[in-house]
Amino acid sequence: MKHPLPLKLRRTAQRLDCLLSGLGDRKAEIVAGTGSPDGRLALAWTLRPSKDTEPVDRNLLTKDREKFKDTYGDDERYFVEIVLVDHKNNKSLATIKLAESWSLPGYGHESLIARWGPADKDGHRFGIVNCDRKWSPQDLVLLSVTGDPVSQRSLLKPLDQTVQRFVAQQNKGHRAPPAKDYTVEYPIFGLPEIGERKGFSDPTTLWLPFEALIPKSEEAPGYTGVLHLKLRDAADGPTATIQEAPIKEPGETGEAVSYDARFLDADQQLNETYSALRAKVSPTQRDALKEQQRAWINRRNEAAQLASGNAQETSLENPIAGADREVLKMTQHRTASSSNGWTNSNPTRSTIPLKRRPAITVPMPMLKRNSMMPPSKTYKRRSNWIRKMESTIATLVGISSSTASLVSRSPLR
Repeated sequence: MKHPLPLKLRRTAQRLDCLLSGLGDRKAEIVAGTGSPDGRLALAWTLRPSKDTEPVDRNLLTKDREKFKDTYGDDERYFVEIVLVDHKNNKSLATIKLAESWSLPGYGHESLIARWGPADKDGHRFGIVNCDRKWSPQDLVLLSVTGDPVSQRSLLKPLDQTVQRFVAQQNKGHRAPPAKDYTVEYPIFGLPEIGERKGFSDPTTLWLPFEALIPKSEEAPGYTGVLHLKLRDAADGPTATIQEAPIKEPGETGEAVSYDARFLDADQQLNETYSALRAKVSPTQRDALKEQQRAWINRRNEAAQLASGNAQETSLENPIAGADREVLKMTQHRTASSSNGWTNSNPTRSTIPLKRRPAITVPMPMLKRNSMMPPSKTYKRRSNWIRKMESTIATLVGISSSTASLVSRSPLR
């Protein structure tokens, strides 16, 4: 069996490419975005050579990652291992037990994602690891960590069976493929640090999203939903008990800017503040207030995208958590500044550097080479054209989240 390596392995700002206690003379490299909220736990990968095989040349990984892949990727004498590490104390805690041989994250359509629940009063923490491939997970592993001891259990088979029964019930009475033909995915990448009916809502409760579909089929119905899981430790490892029937979600839903429970509370407070402020101003001021709030929402959503994108390739931390903190801070600041009526206050700015914001490039009208138009008129014509283009672009900007919906529905009276 072959164990391909990724064409491009993720690099992190907090790079872990060193000897870990528990791995002998082997080195491991951390996987970006898999860290726990306290920065202690993370996933890493390492190559384990078989008996009487030459050690891995890790210097080659630093010098030429593509050559490293070509050298070891198709060599069956080297095995890929995913390990849970104590990043702060530089040691290996456990090897993740996968149902199938793993190829490193970043290769083809495969990825490795970990999301962690909050720690309880004793410092115990659950985590969920998704070893994902193109159409379905290779495995879905529940981790239980208390200090250094680690226990684990694969949840893929029992959860797949639950979702397939749900699909069979939904398809009952309709001409649809058998439930066993459906592929089930568990998209945990977008889970918040602390969620509300999505992700970990407390140390022992996980709301796990799922998608059931038949790949490349445009006729077979697809389903999205959430599994409500209660987590606990048992003698033979951690267990997840399904609390109720799968919760079906609408197939076509807009992606919220954040599912973090703390942001949802702050967003609700902002909605109430906005409504109260609208009731106090004149019809003309309501119009200005609506446009200002719409512009602020666009800035907030852009800040969330930038925070998440910057963290994905450069940080140990869950990139969604960083984006959630950014929008939470901006939303709280926006509510606090309502005493100024917003119209007289400076716009709430993101801490993301402006120079990193993507620029919008539009074609400029061409002037003839032999044009004798005075510079002042040329400037005026081009400026008028730019203003028209900016107005057009502004009307195409989408508004998302509950606050945006409230703004867009507000009448102008």
